[in-house]
Amino acid sequence: MKYILINLIVLVSLSQAVQEFIYIKPVSIEYAPTQKESEKKVKTVQEKEEEVFNENAQNMWANAGGDSFDMDDYEEESEGNSSSKCTTISGFTVDKDGCPQTYRLKTKFENKKSDLVIGMKEELKEFSLFLKEHPTYQVLIYSYTDSIGEEEENKLITQKRAKVINKILLDYGVSSTKLTAIGKGEKEEFKSNMSKEGRAQNNRIEIELIN
Repeated sequence: MKYILINLIVLVSLSQAVQEFIYIKPVSIEYAPTQKESEKKVKTVQEKEEEVFNENAQNMWANAGGDSFDMDDYEEESEGNSSSKCTTISGFTVDKDGCPQTYRLKTKFENKKSDLVIGMKEELKEFSLFLKEHPTYQVLIYSYTDSIGEEEENKLITQKRAKVINKILLDYGVSSTKLTAIGKGEKEEFKSNMSKEGRAQNNRIEIELIN
């Protein structure tokens, strides 16, 4: 009996020792997201910010009384106008790329005359320097007049005036191969010929650049 009790005590002691030996303390492990999951999370945040920005832009445009606003169109237009690829010159209208396109001379010929007017040379001086620095441009010189008088006479006057402008540019060193002088007569009126002010504006010289 004593022998059996001793064996039982030994077995219980061994069992407790084994349990203490194999016990593994649980360790807390934090979940680390993969690179793809992190990128997806960042992308989701960016998309939400973009949605908020677009919504705010839509609201501002609507409050301003504008038409429907399309962010894609706005971005394309902004990219297209972000920087001009041409050199501009004072007084010229420009196209969508910022390139000079047309210019109307401020100095005008006297009524129904084609004699050189003082001031035209000075006005065209800067333009001639621009043309020599940018030789790829072709220059069209258009001359117009009002409808007072005979149509053929008006046509002849505008041809002479266009040639006067052509000669000024030649005198400043612009190549003759770049210049074309065209007299348009009384056609393509800019304003109504029914008033004195309108006729004054129809007597004009316009220059167009073609690149």
